[in-house]
Amino acid sequence: MNNQIFDDVIKVANRRHYMKNIVVDEAHLVVDWGASFRVDYQCLEAWRKKLLLTNPTIRTILLSATFENECVDVLKKLFSDGEHWIEVRCDALRHEPRYILLKEKSYKDKDKKTIEIVRKLPHPMLIYVARPDDAERIKGLLAENGINNVYTYTGLTNSDQREQLLKDWKANRFEIMVATSAFGVGVDKTDVRTVLHLYIPQNPNAYYQELGRGGRDQLPCLSVMCIYPDDLQIAFQRISKRVMTTDKIAGRWDSMHNNKSSIRDGAIIHINTAIKPNYHTKDEWDDTPVSDADMNWNIYVLLLFRRYGLINIVDITNDKGIYTFSIEINSELLLNRNDNQMKLLDQIRTDEWNYYNDAYLAMKHAVQRSKNDCWSEMFFDTYDKVYEFCAGCNAH
Repeated sequence: MNNQIFDDVIKVANRRHYMKNIVVDEAHLVVDWGASFRVDYQCLEAWRKKLLLTNPTIRTILLSATFENECVDVLKKLFSDGEHWIEVRCDALRHEPRYILLKEKSYKDKDKKTIEIVRKLPHPMLIYVARPDDAERIKGLLAENGINNVYTYTGLTNSDQREQLLKDWKANRFEIMVATSAFGVGVDKTDVRTVLHLYIPQNPNAYYQELGRGGRDQLPCLSVMCIYPDDLQIAFQRISKRVMTTDKIAGRWDSMHNNKSSIRDGAIIHINTAIKPNYHTKDEWDDTPVSDADMNWNIYVLLLFRRYGLINIVDITNDKGIYTFSIEINSELLLNRNDNQMKLLDQIRTDEWNYYNDAYLAMKHAVQRSKNDCWSEMFFDTYDKVYEFCAGCNAH
């Protein structure tokens, strides 16, 4: 989206029919991250459709080690015409992680345990936290206790810093990385021995992808989660932020649809996503610069509408970081704000909320039942094609 030279090369190759396949690795992230802070991932749909207009023989291959059914449904909507779709499923749970859940009584006890874990458990170690502020705090906590040469990697880390951090990480120039979920994709360091979670991820799938950074050399590794009682409520508050209220969805759509900068071209509307909403409440992502928040939430609404078939996305352009979506409206209820529109938006908002809430409840249940139920049970429930496997947890 941001590399014009690459985009031009692809267009030329496609016109000359050199393009045979579009292969999307880690395709689950199109769904998991594409709806929020990595919007380019769901922009792949419109980009691919433009290529197909010139070269309809291109095949699209979507790869991942683990797919949720919900994820497969969304990918099918984005990348299939409904008829041409083949699934080859070889999902399997990884055998390397040994799971440990540590429940501390207080925030202070959790900090003490964190220091003990970092000192005693094997390195290289990857520490996952929820927000960039948390990453800096943990780095400072470790430094206060004589643990230095620790680096952070979050959504606020710029591209040059990221590239250097990954080089140094792979070259073993430091042993401890403190990161948010922004870290992981494309990182091929094989010998991470401990993955420590100091927060509760929003769903088992996100958690499994993060702990999967450990033991990629196929040798045993530790997956440790260290929490205190408030962490469950904090996790719930985080998923509450992920799904907008119906009023805000309607407000953002109305702001975009009826803005003077939204240009009509027959049935197509070109929407500038940098438009501020008609309401003034501040909406923020956990791991995104505040300056990008309005645009990200606007894109969230458009992608939400696309996933539920209310609009088609014809094209997406990016001019100096500002995204313009060219869309066609499929539902007449989007044309005017009235009771029927609100009922429609309330239904898709409810469906979206149920998805996030059900996934959160799976994490909550695993935490609460960790002494009695196998920790990997939540992964077996999440990925319905896998066989059960646990190399060790609190219950085993």
